[in-house]
Amino acid sequence: MSRWMIGDIAVDRVHEIEGALFPPHAVFPDFDPELLHKHGNDLIPHHYSPELGLVLGTIQSYVIRSGNQNILVDTCCGNDKQRPNEPPFHNLHTPYLERLEALGLRPEDIHFVLCTHLHVDHVGWNTKLDNGRWVPTFPNASYVFAQAELDYLQEMSRAGLPQSEQAVHYADSVEPLLHARRTRLVTSAEALVPGLEIEFAPGHTPGHIVLRARSRGQAALFVGDVVQHPFQVYRPHWNSTHCVSPEQAPATRRRILGECADQGLLMFPAHFASPYAFMIRRHENAFALVA
Repeated sequence: MSRWMIGDIAVDRVHEIEGALFPPHAVFPDFDPELLHKHGNDLIPHHYSPELGLVLGTIQSYVIRSGNQNILVDTCCGNDKQRPNEPPFHNLHTPYLERLEALGLRPEDIHFVLCTHLHVDHVGWNTKLDNGRWVPTFPNASYVFAQAELDYLQEMSRAGLPQSEQAVHYADSVEPLLHARRTRLVTSAEALVPGLEIEFAPGHTPGHIVLRARSRGQAALFVGDVVQHPFQVYRPHWNSTHCVSPEQAPATRRRILGECADQGLLMFPAHFASPYAFMIRRHENAFALVA
């Protein structure tokens, strides 16, 4: 089990999937193997497998305990979700809730679920299947995400075919929260609870948010998919195929990485492999992971 302390704020992780995920060109169109020659000591073996030719990573949630508040950041893919166009996420049956319980928390104990954005691998456990209906998994939680993010997903859902990827995960993982009146939509930077601040970091998606934690002179930043893989630490201009704004995404990425480096923030990305949380330093015209 991994645990970090940011002053008095405790952070744990709950993983759903981890290991070899995809070939680098499949998600990073600008991938250049020269990166591995230059920075292989930092990237191999934890973040890339040369034997398999595959990127290594994880799909996970972070559990934050601040005072008497329990906050879950991002909710992975979820069980029983039908994703035939995305085989790694299709009809999963993982012990995610059992892993949460191993941390001493039941679904009823979560006060806030914060979705950094509304991609399919960040919203799945928002809901669970109950007698054929999708209901909120965390019945006492407020689900927090950006109004702009919801607007974008609804627009994409309406514009696509009824069985489009956006329409499907909107229908089973987001819309039930609206019907249950469990959402808290944010339109500008605001405090979630004392010590935890929501900030906007658009580019990967229009309403992407990050969460800044501060306690006793220490600070961290939960960055979601602003930085999806360590490749982008060394090459911030590399967008993934999932980045909606090809110009805004790298600008936001550089800004966030720069803040982490200059302010000594511990960075918690959504998908990095072990050790999951990282310090960042400036290196040449980009950045590097701090061992």
